[in-house]
Amino acid sequence: MGINEKHSQVNIYDVSEHAGVSIATVSRVLNQSDKVTAKTRDKVLASIKALGYQPNVFARGLGLGSMKTIGIMVTDASDTFLAKCVYHTEQELKRHGYSAILTCTGEELSSKKRSLKRLMSKQIDGLILIGSSYAEEKVSDQDYLRKAARSIPVVLINGRMDGKGIYCIYSNDFEAMFQTTSALLAAGRRRILYLYWADSYSGRQKLAGYRAAMGAAGVRVNGRYLIRISKELAAIDSCLRNQIASMSDEQSDSNPHSCPVDAVIGAEDIFAVAALKLAQEYGVAIPDQVQIIGYNNSILSQCTMPELTTIDNHCADMAKGAASILIQVLEGQQTSQETMVPCRLVQRGTTHFAGDIGI
Repeated sequence: MGINEKHSQVNIYDVSEHAGVSIATVSRVLNQSDKVTAKTRDKVLASIKALGYQPNVFARGLGLGSMKTIGIMVTDASDTFLAKCVYHTEQELKRHGYSAILTCTGEELSSKKRSLKRLMSKQIDGLILIGSSYAEEKVSDQDYLRKAARSIPVVLINGRMDGKGIYCIYSNDFEAMFQTTSALLAAGRRRILYLYWADSYSGRQKLAGYRAAMGAAGVRVNGRYLIRISKELAAIDSCLRNQIASMSDEQSDSNPHSCPVDAVIGAEDIFAVAALKLAQEYGVAIPDQVQIIGYNNSILSQCTMPELTTIDNHCADMAKGAASILIQVLEGQQTSQETMVPCRLVQRGTTHFAGDIGI
């Protein structure tokens, strides 16, 4: 490897380690900030010289002709939760004078990599990943993002990922699902149907919370009560009809419209809405016979009768927080690499818990 090639691979993180200071301090030195002591400045400059480091726009903050442009990657902008995150992220960036380039990547890893490559060619100052599906279950599948984070700061919304230059803000999905399931169990519900689609980081946390609550209560998790299905309303309805009919047959129930479950949790609101529609068609009393809970507190939760009880994971707060974190990093400020946002159970007409459920 030639000396120029070697120097071109040195980045701000290498300088910070060599000098024994934070990345923010290196950025302040490059920006000629008066908040750095002469001793620290000399140490950083010595490391820059020793490593042959050539600062890029990110490392120098916003002082060298940055376009103040942020790349945003989202798997599916038609999804209500993700679309809301995109909106609030872009609005917060705009409020601070930044523009955004949005790309919809889809779920395929190869497509995500291509999308990132296109964004990087636009000389973006930072990257925001919207959705936990970017926190791939196979750690090596995250390497393309770690590589990008050596050049620009990367912020992940609603997922966790390790790596220098990667910042995460996420909701406590495990605790929210654990406490919600526990509340149903405490109310005497035992046949709790769990409907989900995603096996993303967030999806795995939710399912783990459900399982943990059932286990803590000594209730065996029946695999038939775990239904993974696509998020299309018609597909959910068809699957639920078949599953309920099958369960009813097993119970030798003479009434095909009886419901062999006493609670339903949807990992997203759309699952709970579909369950509510079917329950009402079958004449099931909500919430007396069956309690139903959704997730995300989307607009769908207020479009049913009765309105849907749902878990609010504060999408807007995460989105605004992600933009704020990125801007702080770009401006050389110290910020935590992980931020957890608590969830809240919004009780409406599909449950009747006594008092608030602490999540």
